[in-house]
Amino acid sequence: AAEKRDASGVLSLVSETYFDDAGTPDPNDDIDFEQLKKALPDDYKKLVAVRLDLTIKKINVEGESATADLFFDNHYRMNTKKGEVAKQDSDLHRMTFKKESGKWKVVAGL
Repeated sequence: AAEKRDASGVLSLVSETYFDDAGTPDPNDDIDFEQLKKALPDDYKKLVAVRLDLTIKKINVEGESATADLFFDNHYRMNTKKGEVAKQDSDLHRMTFKKESGKWKVVAGL
């Protein structure tokens, strides 16, 4: 869904209890489900192409909660005021999940 820039497809994998503090104490970069639902379609409209490679390093499941430590390598082209620009990001990352109605949903870490 991310590579197709399909916001509704990505959101279908996300819990309505989603909350991410971006790993900082600054509340200005926090995002919840409602904010994500508004921001994701706008963000995807700026992208021309996306290639996302994920390598899962570790998965930890404890009952109805789980974390996945992964390495992501994201290559994309986006429209800017100066035209189309190629970008690349890569880093270690943690996603947090919970089981809701028998399905795993992302609760933090997009």
